[in-house]
Amino acid sequence: MLRTLNMCKNPVRIAVIGFGYWTQYEALPLLRRDTRLKIVAAFAFTQEEAAALIQKGELTEAEMYSGSQGLTSLLERTDIQAVVVDVHMQLMMSLLPRIFAMGKHVLTRSPMQLSLANASALLDVYRPYSNSLVWHAVENNRQEEAFEQAAAKVAGLGRVTTLCFKCGTDTALKHKFSTAPYDIKHHLALDLLRCIAAVRQLTGLQLSSVSAAAKGDYAPCATGSFSPSDEGDSFKQEKLKNTRLRREYARLTGWLTLINPGGQTSTLGSFVISHCVGDNSLTYQINCVKGSVRLTKASSCWQVEVTGDKASGTTNFAVQGIGHQNCHDAFAEELYEKLYCKKQKEEEVTEEKGPTLVDISISGALEDSAVMEGIIASIQNEGAPARFRCLAPPSAESVSKTEKKAASLRSLSSQQSAARA
Repeated sequence: MLRTLNMCKNPVRIAVIGFGYWTQYEALPLLRRDTRLKIVAAFAFTQEEAAALIQKGELTEAEMYSGSQGLTSLLERTDIQAVVVDVHMQLMMSLLPRIFAMGKHVLTRSPMQLSLANASALLDVYRPYSNSLVWHAVENNRQEEAFEQAAAKVAGLGRVTTLCFKCGTDTALKHKFSTAPYDIKHHLALDLLRCIAAVRQLTGLQLSSVSAAAKGDYAPCATGSFSPSDEGDSFKQEKLKNTRLRREYARLTGWLTLINPGGQTSTLGSFVISHCVGDNSLTYQINCVKGSVRLTKASSCWQVEVTGDKASGTTNFAVQGIGHQNCHDAFAEELYEKLYCKKQKEEEVTEEKGPTLVDISISGALEDSAVMEGIIASIQNEGAPARFRCLAPPSAESVSKTEKKAASLRSLSSQQSAARA
């Protein structure tokens, strides 16, 4: 309580760089109502995007910057202590080194990069600053309390036999800013990645392989598909868009295999990630030896249905989705440690001279980069399976809150060696 009061009296001054989906719909709503943090500046690449950022982000009190000179001016401000970055991953390779060099703490979204090699390169850049600067690369599915409760139900039903999940998303339609110009293939792959992170949380299993095939009119890898640009009449194009059936939208379909930490048993799963309009939905079905668990998300609430539990019949309960809030709180807490306990921490580091440390979210983001690279490779090779070596045990991601706090930092050298394996 005293810590929160101190942060509210002296809120951390932060800047927002980029205005992608994560910033607009997840990060900013939390930042605006958190009195421990204060948004004092924001950056967009063009004047038009800066105007949209002010309007949609409700940042009328923040100073706006745009263009290359604007970015330089923002980073040179000594009163800005931390930045929230949501730009294309290709830009991260040049942007994050500049931010670290200016002594700013950083909050980004997982994965770190679209390939493991680039993610490892960013870790190398972060190494000299890791004991002084906070960097979190968040994935809310790894801190979703609904998954912790559902995972306990799954564990009580015995071994997982099969699983499936379906995600209907319009994420790509909401990306109208040059800060995140991914194509539909990458949008669907990112949604699949987040679903895989959730499945690992729910089952305690490790990803072994994944096969993803792109289908539908806008699928980048589909052959012989229709493209609206091929039609000369713009009126017909618009009419076709408005009447397109859901099955014609771009989607990813495929399968994945997961293994238990001991590598003794394998579980097969299937999925559909669809790009559609007005049909945002997310469902996980986990089938076990003694029953099944079904999770369905509606708005910000998870509905959990358990069949075959100790009590005969079916039980239902709802859990508020607060994964984003948990990630946000973890970043704010470590900021407090670095900024307001700075002198004490520096003395401890000087005395101990221990290994270079990174937050546990960076460990997860490194794994996500490897999985993302495999998903994209599978899509580009028409569904050929991508296989993975043993990832870090998901038990580190599904421990109790006390254990999470105690294990919030990990050795950077050990993470890099695991990544290069």
